[in-house]
Amino acid sequence: MSHRPPPPLSEFTVELVAELQESGGSVAGWRRFFARSWAKSAEQMREAPSVVRSCARWLGALTVIGAALLAAAAWQNPRDAGWAAVIWAAWLAGVAAYVLLHVGLVRGLDGAPRQRFLVPNGLSTLRLGLAPLFAGPLVGLGSAPAGLRYGTVGLLAALVLSDLMDGWWARRFDAATDMGRTLDPLADLV
Repeated sequence: MSHRPPPPLSEFTVELVAELQESGGSVAGWRRFFARSWAKSAEQMREAPSVVRSCARWLGALTVIGAALLAAAAWQNPRDAGWAAVIWAAWLAGVAAYVLLHVGLVRGLDGAPRQRFLVPNGLSTLRLGLAPLFAGPLVGLGSAPAGLRYGTVGLLAALVLSDLMDGWWARRFDAATDMGRTLDPLADLV
Protein backbone atom coordinates (compact mmCIF):
# COMPACT_ATOMS: atom_id res chain seq x y z
CA MET A 1 0.00 0.00 0.00
CA SER A 2 1.51 3.34 -0.95
CA HIS A 3 1.02 6.53 0.96
CA ARG A 4 1.25 10.09 -0.21
CA PRO A 5 4.27 11.97 1.06
CA PRO A 6 3.78 14.04 4.21
CA PRO A 7 2.71 17.65 3.73
CA PRO A 8 5.46 20.16 3.03
CA LEU A 9 6.85 21.91 6.07
CA SER A 10 5.31 25.29 6.81
CA GLU A 11 7.44 28.42 6.84
CA PHE A 12 6.94 28.51 10.62
CA THR A 13 8.35 24.99 11.01
CA VAL A 14 11.30 25.69 8.73
CA GLU A 15 12.04 28.86 10.73
CA LEU A 16 11.81 26.96 14.04
CA VAL A 17 14.19 24.25 12.86
CA ALA A 18 16.64 26.87 11.52
CA GLU A 19 16.60 28.65 14.90
CA LEU A 20 17.23 25.38 16.69
CA GLN A 21 20.14 24.59 14.38
CA GLU A 22 21.59 28.08 14.93
CA SER A 23 21.45 27.49 18.69
CA GLY A 24 23.52 24.34 18.19
CA GLY A 25 20.80 22.30 19.89
CA SER A 26 21.37 24.06 23.19
CA VAL A 27 18.96 23.74 26.08
CA ALA A 28 17.88 27.36 25.54
CA GLY A 29 17.34 26.62 21.83
CA TRP A 30 15.14 23.62 22.64
CA ARG A 31 13.25 25.70 25.22
CA ARG A 32 12.50 28.37 22.57
CA PHE A 33 11.57 25.68 20.06
CA PHE A 34 8.99 24.10 22.38
CA ALA A 35 7.68 27.44 23.67
CA ARG A 36 7.09 28.76 20.16
CA SER A 37 5.65 25.42 19.00
CA TRP A 38 3.21 25.35 21.90
CA ALA A 39 2.21 29.00 21.36
CA LYS A 40 1.50 28.31 17.66
CA SER A 41 -0.48 25.17 18.51
CA ALA A 42 -2.50 27.02 21.18
CA GLU A 43 -3.29 29.74 18.63
CA GLN A 44 -4.46 27.14 16.12
CA MET A 45 -6.62 25.45 18.77
CA ARG A 46 -8.26 28.81 19.63
CA GLU A 47 -8.94 29.42 15.93
CA ALA A 48 -10.60 26.02 15.42
CA PRO A 49 -12.74 25.21 18.49
CA SER A 50 -15.02 22.88 16.50
CA VAL A 51 -12.01 20.82 15.41
CA VAL A 52 -10.77 20.62 19.00
CA ARG A 53 -14.23 19.53 20.24
CA SER A 54 -14.58 16.82 17.60
CA CYS A 55 -10.99 15.70 18.27
CA ALA A 56 -11.83 15.50 21.98
CA ARG A 57 -14.76 13.21 21.14
CA TRP A 58 -12.44 10.81 19.31
CA LEU A 59 -9.96 10.93 22.18
CA GLY A 60 -12.83 10.23 24.59
CA ALA A 61 -13.87 7.21 22.52
CA LEU A 62 -10.25 6.04 22.53
CA THR A 63 -10.14 6.35 26.32
CA VAL A 64 -13.37 4.37 26.79
CA ILE A 65 -12.31 1.59 24.38
CA GLY A 66 -8.85 1.37 25.91
CA ALA A 67 -10.24 1.27 29.46
CA ALA A 68 -12.64 -1.51 28.45
CA LEU A 69 -9.78 -3.49 26.90
CA LEU A 70 -7.66 -2.99 30.01
CA ALA A 71 -10.55 -4.11 32.23
CA ALA A 72 -11.02 -7.25 30.12
CA ALA A 73 -7.29 -7.98 30.27
CA ALA A 74 -7.28 -7.40 34.05
CA TRP A 75 -10.10 -9.88 34.41
CA GLN A 76 -8.01 -12.46 32.52
CA ASN A 77 -4.67 -11.59 34.14
CA PRO A 78 -4.94 -9.23 37.15
CA ARG A 79 -1.24 -9.52 38.01
CA ASP A 80 -0.05 -7.28 35.13
CA ALA A 81 -3.07 -4.98 34.85
CA GLY A 82 -1.67 -2.14 36.98
CA TRP A 83 1.48 -1.70 34.94
CA ALA A 84 -0.42 -2.02 31.68
CA ALA A 85 -2.79 0.74 32.79
CA VAL A 86 0.06 3.06 33.79
CA ILE A 87 1.98 2.50 30.56
CA TRP A 88 -1.12 2.92 28.41
CA ALA A 89 -2.18 6.09 30.27
CA ALA A 90 1.23 7.62 29.50
CA TRP A 91 0.90 6.51 25.86
CA LEU A 92 -2.62 7.96 25.65
CA ALA A 93 -1.37 11.29 27.01
CA GLY A 94 1.32 11.35 24.31
CA VAL A 95 -1.16 10.52 21.54
CA ALA A 96 -3.57 13.21 22.79
CA ALA A 97 -0.76 15.77 22.94
CA TYR A 98 0.41 14.88 19.43
CA VAL A 99 -3.07 15.16 17.96
CA LEU A 100 -4.00 18.37 19.78
CA LEU A 101 -0.66 20.02 19.02
CA HIS A 102 -1.22 19.32 15.32
CA VAL A 103 -4.78 20.64 15.03
CA GLY A 104 -3.47 23.10 12.44
CA LEU A 105 -2.96 20.15 10.07
CA VAL A 106 -6.71 19.44 9.99
CA ARG A 107 -7.02 21.04 6.60
CA GLY A 108 -7.72 19.65 3.19
CA LEU A 109 -4.96 18.81 0.78
CA ASP A 110 -5.77 22.10 -0.91
CA GLY A 111 -4.87 23.93 2.32
CA ALA A 112 -8.45 24.86 3.26
CA PRO A 113 -9.16 24.32 6.97
CA ARG A 114 -11.70 21.65 7.91
CA GLN A 115 -14.38 22.33 10.49
CA ARG A 116 -14.00 19.07 12.38
CA PHE A 117 -11.71 16.15 13.05
CA LEU A 118 -12.83 13.78 10.30
CA VAL A 119 -13.51 10.04 10.45
CA PRO A 120 -10.21 8.99 8.77
CA ASN A 121 -8.24 11.05 11.31
CA GLY A 122 -10.29 9.54 14.13
CA LEU A 123 -9.71 5.98 12.93
CA SER A 124 -5.96 6.61 12.68
CA THR A 125 -6.00 8.11 16.19
CA LEU A 126 -7.80 5.04 17.52
CA ARG A 127 -5.29 2.75 15.82
CA LEU A 128 -2.35 4.72 17.18
CA GLY A 129 -3.77 4.89 20.69
CA LEU A 130 -4.80 1.25 20.95
CA ALA A 131 -1.68 -0.29 19.41
CA PRO A 132 0.29 -0.64 22.67
CA LEU A 133 -2.55 -2.56 24.30
CA PHE A 134 -1.79 -5.41 21.93
CA ALA A 135 1.93 -5.64 22.71
CA GLY A 136 1.53 -7.57 25.97
CA PRO A 137 -1.11 -10.04 24.80
CA LEU A 138 0.72 -10.64 21.52
CA VAL A 139 4.01 -11.37 23.28
CA GLY A 140 2.39 -13.94 25.56
CA LEU A 141 -0.34 -15.03 23.15
CA GLY A 142 0.61 -18.70 23.18
CA SER A 143 0.18 -19.03 26.94
CA ALA A 144 -2.79 -16.66 27.27
CA PRO A 145 -6.30 -17.95 28.01
CA ALA A 146 -8.35 -18.74 24.90
CA GLY A 147 -10.72 -15.80 25.41
CA LEU A 148 -7.85 -13.34 25.51
CA ARG A 149 -6.20 -14.90 22.45
CA TYR A 150 -9.37 -14.74 20.37
CA GLY A 151 -10.22 -11.26 21.59
CA THR A 152 -6.72 -9.98 20.83
CA VAL A 153 -6.68 -11.47 17.34
CA GLY A 154 -10.19 -10.13 16.65
CA LEU A 155 -9.33 -6.61 17.81
CA LEU A 156 -6.08 -6.69 15.88
CA ALA A 157 -8.11 -7.59 12.77
CA ALA A 158 -10.40 -4.65 13.52
CA LEU A 159 -7.35 -2.34 13.67
CA VAL A 160 -6.16 -3.62 10.29
CA LEU A 161 -9.62 -3.11 8.81
CA SER A 162 -9.71 0.41 10.24
CA ASP A 163 -6.52 1.13 8.29
CA LEU A 164 -8.24 0.09 5.08
CA MET A 165 -11.40 1.95 6.06
CA ASP A 166 -9.75 5.28 6.81
CA GLY A 167 -8.05 5.41 3.41
CA TRP A 168 -11.23 4.45 1.61
CA TRP A 169 -13.27 7.00 3.59
CA ALA A 170 -10.77 9.79 2.93
CA ARG A 171 -10.87 9.17 -0.83
CA ARG A 172 -14.60 8.46 -1.12
CA PHE A 173 -15.83 11.45 0.91
CA ASP A 174 -13.05 13.92 0.10
CA ALA A 175 -11.94 13.78 3.72
CA ALA A 176 -8.19 13.64 3.21
CA THR A 177 -6.25 16.06 5.41
CA ASP A 178 -2.65 16.99 5.99
CA MET A 179 -3.00 15.52 9.49
CA GLY A 180 -4.11 12.22 7.98
CA ARG A 181 -1.03 12.24 5.75
CA THR A 182 1.14 12.30 8.88
CA LEU A 183 -1.06 10.40 11.36
CA ASP A 184 -1.93 7.35 9.21
CA PRO A 185 1.69 6.33 8.46
CA LEU A 186 2.60 6.93 12.12
CA ALA A 187 -0.25 4.65 13.25
CA ASP A 188 0.78 2.05 10.65
CA LEU A 189 4.35 2.13 11.91
CA VAL A 190 3.33 1.70 15.55
